[in-house]
Amino acid sequence: MKKYPALLSLLLLCCFSQATLAQQYFDFESGAIPPEITLSPGSKWRTTHHSLAGAYSMCDSVVPQNTAVSESFSFPVLPSPHISVDTFSALVKFSYGSSVTSTNRFGIFVGANLGAGDTLAFTNERLKSFVLGYVGTGSDDTLRLFYLQNKKLTSIISTKLRCNNATLAICLAKSPQGVFSLSVGANGSFAGMQTYTAAAANGFDGNHVGAHLVTSTTGYKKSLHMDNLYAAFAVRPLQVLSVQRSGARCLQVQLNKNVNALQAANTALYSLSSTGQGWQIDSVKASNGNTLQLFTNKQLISDDYVLSIGNLPAADGTLGSLTHNFSLSVLRYGDLVFSELMAHPNSEGELPEEYIELYNRTENDITLDGFTIASATKTGRITSGVIRAKSYAIIGNAPGVTPLAVSGRPTLIDAGTRLTLRDACEIPIAQLSYSDAWYADDAKKSGGWSLEKVDLNNLEESALNWRAAVDERGGTPGRANSVAAANPDLTPPACTGYKVADSRLQLDFSEALSEESLAPSSFVLDGCGAPQDLFFSLENPSSVTLVFPCQLEKNTSYFLHAENAACDLSNNCLHDFELRFGFGDKPAAGSVVINEVLFNPNTGGVDFVELYSCSDKIAELQGCRIANRKAATGAIDKSYLLPAYTLLPGEYVVITTKPDVVRAQYRCENPEAFIALPTLPAYPNESGCVTLLNADSTLLEDFYYSEKMHSGALVNKKGVSLERINPNRPASENASWLSAAQVVGFGTPTYRNSQYSTHEPSHDDAVSIYPEVFSPDGDGFDDVLFIGYKMPKEGYIANISIFTSGGKAAKTLCRNATLAVEGQLSWDGTCDNGRRADVGVYVVYVEVFSLDGKINKYKKTCVVGARF
Repeated sequence: MKKYPALLSLLLLCCFSQATLAQQYFDFESGAIPPEITLSPGSKWRTTHHSLAGAYSMCDSVVPQNTAVSESFSFPVLPSPHISVDTFSALVKFSYGSSVTSTNRFGIFVGANLGAGDTLAFTNERLKSFVLGYVGTGSDDTLRLFYLQNKKLTSIISTKLRCNNATLAICLAKSPQGVFSLSVGANGSFAGMQTYTAAAANGFDGNHVGAHLVTSTTGYKKSLHMDNLYAAFAVRPLQVLSVQRSGARCLQVQLNKNVNALQAANTALYSLSSTGQGWQIDSVKASNGNTLQLFTNKQLISDDYVLSIGNLPAADGTLGSLTHNFSLSVLRYGDLVFSELMAHPNSEGELPEEYIELYNRTENDITLDGFTIASATKTGRITSGVIRAKSYAIIGNAPGVTPLAVSGRPTLIDAGTRLTLRDACEIPIAQLSYSDAWYADDAKKSGGWSLEKVDLNNLEESALNWRAAVDERGGTPGRANSVAAANPDLTPPACTGYKVADSRLQLDFSEALSEESLAPSSFVLDGCGAPQDLFFSLENPSSVTLVFPCQLEKNTSYFLHAENAACDLSNNCLHDFELRFGFGDKPAAGSVVINEVLFNPNTGGVDFVELYSCSDKIAELQGCRIANRKAATGAIDKSYLLPAYTLLPGEYVVITTKPDVVRAQYRCENPEAFIALPTLPAYPNESGCVTLLNADSTLLEDFYYSEKMHSGALVNKKGVSLERINPNRPASENASWLSAAQVVGFGTPTYRNSQYSTHEPSHDDAVSIYPEVFSPDGDGFDDVLFIGYKMPKEGYIANISIFTSGGKAAKTLCRNATLAVEGQLSWDGTCDNGRRADVGVYVVYVEVFSLDGKINKYKKTCVVGARF
């Protein structure tokens, strides 16, 4: 680096007056490129005797004819606190023959934010800089001043001097007020220069200067000659160029200068406050030189903020302090809602295509650019669109409605799927898991009718707030729903599941929660106390994680209590809430059993399989499989994987494809005890096999069922489940199963079976009965007579019949049936003619004989009763 004795007066003529400068000046009189200048890899920059000034030295690059190059150089400039005006000057000559094209260009970069390892280039998307030069604008090759950002050049000043083969004297100065003065002299003279001025919104983004040359493979020999490069920059005070929300708890702050990434990570340098509250900065990450990410301790909200930064070390060696005021407008979950879905259109109807309707519940217009709409399998991005206050917007196509511009719109599934609308920061704003059961109308479910939200202010997304449209067109896209009515959410959120890890408990709820309602002190864990911390995230607004001061142990049942906690967005809160939870291992054979099966559902209904935990161990069902077997070979036919689900001792869970349908057709004491699968194995109405496999494909249980196992008193077996009477009895015994009682609606999914009984017939005698008085009336109380037996050895064969007290045959239970050593059979109170037995006394006659000819006969008396 050298002082410049000759150009000082010229520079003072063309630029603002300055104090002592921190400067870089290169006249190349040494015949070598100074070490302060960094060349792009492989470039051919050099010095030559063909100088623009001085004896012989200059910096140029000479490109042979028909050769394409892209090369650059750069050098840093140390800012000085003693100057107020930024200055750059140089002599420049660009030669390219007559090939005035966009592929022959040069640019002098001034104030570039060049990062470590970066190359000065037009194509560097991270680069921000002012650029002097000719950048390929067709036949117009005049010298211009541009601003470069995201590879896009914005023109600021256009001179009248052409670049081709002209030696230009250039002086660029920027005042503290952001006004540029560009002076250009023809024939390489700093005298008689033409001056152009313009204000620019952007300031210098960095402290690097350099040049980039691009040429094509066609045309004459090209060259770029530069000499007497001079640059001096003032120290710029630290400024915040922009603040944007880039996550639920993240602010992205762009500064006007690069900072030291390691030192900038010191959270003590920052403070953030808003109206009425303070915010803690948990961590800081610096990227791209001048960009900070500040991570806060809680969710950002719509408010006015004050950001203070103190003594932040910048890459130019200075310390910067500032206070910056800004505002955020943050959408909350529920500000936008899904209001209508056309999932199954009728191609010949008035609404022939799919669409999704959104509604804006706020008082402000909302720009949706960058929002995403996702189903379970596909995500689309809204590229442009605005949804007006208290108005609707359409994703898809509906006659007479202008849709939002969406790239990759997800396809709706007729049977139902999960939809999520996220804002530009990928934070969920609305979620909906719909089902075709919500139509509550088989004709409309078949196509041509939309699902409409009843009350747009009810944020509990369930069948209780959705209906099939009643408008004669089949839907109401872009206007008020045809089923609109007051239907407020009065139900608190329900706990739908949980996950346990170490001292953490994640609770999942049926709807989004209000963050303001969540406090650790509202929860108490028996034997441990209140959580020491609580985490809530807008990325999953229906979930909260509690951190306890104690370690949670495997195969231990815990009880969590909450009072006035976890409120939904309608302020419905949990009261007297108690959750039993725990975690364990994969189930062992006999620990989890098949407890109830519906294989012949009602019209519009679905099959279900209920599992029951009859062990003192906690069972993790994730990875287990529900399956069926081929009738001909007994081999596994179809099997489907179960998701994560924890089954505690004594608990029930129902596996089905449509929990909403099961809940609608049967009373479910625990409506959250469901595992929803896209598909179940086929369970034919006549007979089949329900199989439960462990995660390693070992057998947990088989249940071979038949419709003949139903009570003979049933006229219609459709919609009637088979219940296991005693979960500890073998599933292979027909006497272990009975039709669900009529008084409970022919099914008991999620709770104890109506026919449940743990009574074991006495084996003091070889044959015993229980109960001696039974009433086969379907009320779930003593509906069946159990006949227990215990043989002295294996191989006995039995004939069992029921007679009236007058000796008339009523029912033949079995003929020549091979018995186990120990077991039981049952009588459901029906006679051979299919009629229910009359009230009265009956005799159970049992004849057993062995292969060696030994015969034993037993008579037991029972009573068929009735309730009055």
